[in-house]
Amino acid sequence: MEKENSTGSSSAMLSKSGDPDQDEKLLQPYTYISQVPGKQIRTKLAYAFNCWLNIPEEKLVAIGDIIQMLHNSSLLIDDIEDNSILRRGIPVAHSIYGIASTINAANYVLAIALEKVQ
Repeated sequence: MEKENSTGSSSAMLSKSGDPDQDEKLLQPYTYISQVPGKQIRTKLAYAFNCWLNIPEEKLVAIGDIIQMLHNSSLLIDDIEDNSILRRGIPVAHSIYGIASTINAANYVLAIALEKVQ
């Protein structure tokens, strides 16, 4: 299962040990919120800092992806905590997939992001 990442290139969203069918189901709340991208400020900031850091493009793309994964997973939890109704103009993920599935998705994405850091 390939996902479009924050920088527009394609990369595997699944964990290293993930089952594609199970991962797709588990990641539905995350995939849903990711369909409406935000302003990408964090990723743009990483690219701005790269003027001084000169990180290779491949690594910079990975950093941008990880930043977006961490941010979007935190938004899933934030919407539950704040009892939000909308996120980025669409109904919040937990109103569609339920609180338990949304928390599981957010935690799973966090684990995948940490795997990608290694």
